[in-house]
Amino acid sequence: MRKTINLPIPSKKRAHRFIVVIVFTLISLPPSFSQSKEKLQLELRKAKMIARLKPDSAYLQLRHITESTETSDKTGIVAEALQEMGKIAYHLGSYPQALADYLESYQLYRTSNNQKKQAELLSDIGILYYYNRQPTKAFESYRKALEIYKSIQYAEGIANTYGKLGHLYEKQAQYDSALNYQNIALDIFLDSGNKKGLAKIHENLGSIYEDLERYEEATFHFTEALRLYTEKNDDLSKIEVINNIGDMYRKTGKYKQALIESHKALHLAQTLNEAYQIESAYRDIGKAHHLLGRDDSAYHYMEKSRRYARQLYSKENSQQTSFYQVLYDLEEKEDRITQLNNIKKISIVTATAVLVITFLLFRFQTSKIRNERSIRQKNNDLLQTQNKLIKAELAHKQLAEQALKKELEAKSHELSSKTLYVINKNQFLESLRNDLTTLLKEDKRDNKKQLKRILVQINQSFNNDKYWEDFRIAVEKVHGDFYQRLQKRSPNLKSNDLRLVALLRMNFSTEEIATLLGISIDSARVARYRLRKKLHLDKNENLTTFLQSL
Repeated sequence: MRKTINLPIPSKKRAHRFIVVIVFTLISLPPSFSQSKEKLQLELRKAKMIARLKPDSAYLQLRHITESTETSDKTGIVAEALQEMGKIAYHLGSYPQALADYLESYQLYRTSNNQKKQAELLSDIGILYYYNRQPTKAFESYRKALEIYKSIQYAEGIANTYGKLGHLYEKQAQYDSALNYQNIALDIFLDSGNKKGLAKIHENLGSIYEDLERYEEATFHFTEALRLYTEKNDDLSKIEVINNIGDMYRKTGKYKQALIESHKALHLAQTLNEAYQIESAYRDIGKAHHLLGRDDSAYHYMEKSRRYARQLYSKENSQQTSFYQVLYDLEEKEDRITQLNNIKKISIVTATAVLVITFLLFRFQTSKIRNERSIRQKNNDLLQTQNKLIKAELAHKQLAEQALKKELEAKSHELSSKTLYVINKNQFLESLRNDLTTLLKEDKRDNKKQLKRILVQINQSFNNDKYWEDFRIAVEKVHGDFYQRLQKRSPNLKSNDLRLVALLRMNFSTEEIATLLGISIDSARVARYRLRKKLHLDKNENLTTFLQSL
């Protein structure tokens, strides 16, 4: 049963006390303000230092900074903490949370009119949209950032944004535009001597030339990028460059060298806990194994890649990202309306005090009936929230059921593979046995003893108990407690009968069963007849249909 929430109605005495506290707080500043601000700046620096090795601890420390900072003079610290929180969430693959933190930080930088930081955040948001497969929104964020950088004449910011725009054009196969933007960025970074910026542009140019199959030029740019990143000790950026070099080897038929590079990238990505790069490395390793004909290994790594991709690009993530974008758009519109209406530029402290006092006076004049209506509305909202949670739980269960179905399909594939292997093996042994039998009929006494011994070994191979035990276990995994239900109906079935039952259950023909068991077709028919008798089936009842329905 759901509980009804009853909210208390504030008394006049309590309300008057609350007004006094609010007014006193608004007109007074704590004497320890400067010291508190310095302490928060120190905590912020510490959080940045541990962000790579202990991202969860750093995130909690940054959240503490944002929650414990309330004065407008500390807006810059809060905005910077939120920006760092967004970076941590992004590197851990939590894109909706990263977007929420970035947008909140962006609003604070707008409040303080810090244009450089606004452009930097818009650029970070563009990267986030790109990795979340929303290129249109990425273009919009980059163009806004470029406008701000041009207005404040910040050359390195302009170059960085040109590089990112060129990267997006590359992903849309607009290579002329991509090369144009990258070359503009390259010239700016060469003039400024920014090695990290140069490295990124070389990486982007290498990627474009790789797509155009101009591999010599691509190799030159990737090598330059790797060299510059190594000089700057930027292991995070090295991951993608190493992955690209692996792609080059794979595309040019050097599959073993491609594997070496992809494993290097995987090791670095795992060390830095980079979810997106781990997924990419697993996918590249799987491709290389497939090209080398190692399909088992290829399947193993592609499955790992698929699991990471599912986490990164889940439907829930996309929905939450869209939700935060809607909130951001609404807040931006409200900010514009507020700026137009606040012509007299009333101070924040005075406006807050007036709003609080007006709200309390309004509450004093409301009737008991309106209070009860408000409480009922809150209860209805709670019920709606609970219903949404129930629906989310049902959706989670459906996903779990789908995962179980996929696992069952994989088990069926494994069982079919094992059976196909036995068919091929037994066909070969049958052919070999026939050839040996023909040789035995020839009157050559020296060979007879040795040929008889080989025939005995072949016959033993047809009935390898260990293989059949493995086969029985595989059948049980796919078909559940099928053998138990069968034994309850006919407890006198022997191991040979159970083998025949398993093959009939899988809908094999009499000829295929004879090959698998290493017997003649007539013997297989006799075995079917005896099994029918043991199962007490009617003459009109089909044996295979019965077993498949059991």
